[in-house]
Amino acid sequence: MSPLVPDDRIVTMANPNRQRRAVTGRFVQYATDGKLAGTGLLEIYEGNNRLVIDHGASGAPVFDCEGRIAAVISTVITQIFRTPFGEQRISTAWGTPNVVSVPIRELLGSLESQ
Repeated sequence: MSPLVPDDRIVTMANPNRQRRAVTGRFVQYATDGKLAGTGLLEIYEGNNRLVIDHGASGAPVFDCEGRIAAVISTVITQIFRTPFGEQRISTAWGTPNVVSVPIRELLGSLESQ
């Protein structure tokens, strides 16, 4: 139940092309203000694919290097880039968070308060 620290390695499950597999990443930081306050910001990718986690991944567990559930994926941070050839979904820049998660401590705390 210890909180993640920056650059801790993490693992989650992804389903690109309907093929389930483990993908890795790192914990970036806990958000402390604004709309994301209390969330954990992650950078998850597979090779050069920063969109390996998609919007259907909400609720997927994120495991720490000890195999414990550290967080649950909430949303993916992307932008839509409009071109004359259609819309293109774009991830954040390398080295920055591309996934928002709810830390397991927050989830357990909300269960205890009910």
